[in-house]
Amino acid sequence: MNSMRTLLLTAIGCTLIHLATAQDKERRLMINLKLGPSIPVGRFAHISFHDRPGSPHDTSGNAVPGLTGNIQLQYHLNKNWDISLQAGGSLHRQNVRELARSVRKTLPEDATVVASARQWKAIHIMAGAYYRIPISSNERLELQPGLSAGICNTAKPGHRVFYRYKIQGDPFTYDMSGAFSLGNQSLPWSFCYQADVAIKFHINKRLSLLLDLAYFDARLPYKYSYSAGQFPNDPLYWIPTKKQYALSAVNLQTGMSLKF
Repeated sequence: MNSMRTLLLTAIGCTLIHLATAQDKERRLMINLKLGPSIPVGRFAHISFHDRPGSPHDTSGNAVPGLTGNIQLQYHLNKNWDISLQAGGSLHRQNVRELARSVRKTLPEDATVVASARQWKAIHIMAGAYYRIPISSNERLELQPGLSAGICNTAKPGHRVFYRYKIQGDPFTYDMSGAFSLGNQSLPWSFCYQADVAIKFHINKRLSLLLDLAYFDARLPYKYSYSAGQFPNDPLYWIPTKKQYALSAVNLQTGMSLKF
């Protein structure tokens, strides 16, 4: 009786070990959660508020460092190659201090300027591929360079400015004030891509920690019309054209990866 019980327990144990091993081998799908700072570069980081006064053709993003996050599904195709699908977004404030300074330059020295601005809010969906390179003898540390492409969307954020100053007269002093604003400019869904390299540390067969350095880039067109100087108030004489806003950033994200 005892021998049969021992044999049965041994068989059950072997079966459970076999199932657990098989399940580990079948765990090819993982979810990555990433969050970190986003540093704007290029025209996205260029500071120039040319909406009052200035050129309507300006494409400066006026963006300052912000935050980005992603949720990513990653699937092991084979020993070295993975494919992925990710959705994420980013937030970048505009440089309000520079906006106020640019307006103050056009006013008397004692002018008071109060500026506010909305922030860039972008979302994206991308598919990609990664190549896995073990960089430690026990394969717990892994390098993963990758390339992704997809679509993204945002709106050029607006801003608002209030100013006030005094004019010395004889015999009176006059208070002068004014305000102007620019609303959000809707932009279409556009192509985007990302090149990144991630380092993963596998804590166990299911859980990993990761560090990801990525370059993200997109060009979003905006159609508009402008006056060439003749009959500026008559839209019949306006010239249609378009410009592109760059959405370029270097992102450094940390996070975790879970296989299931």
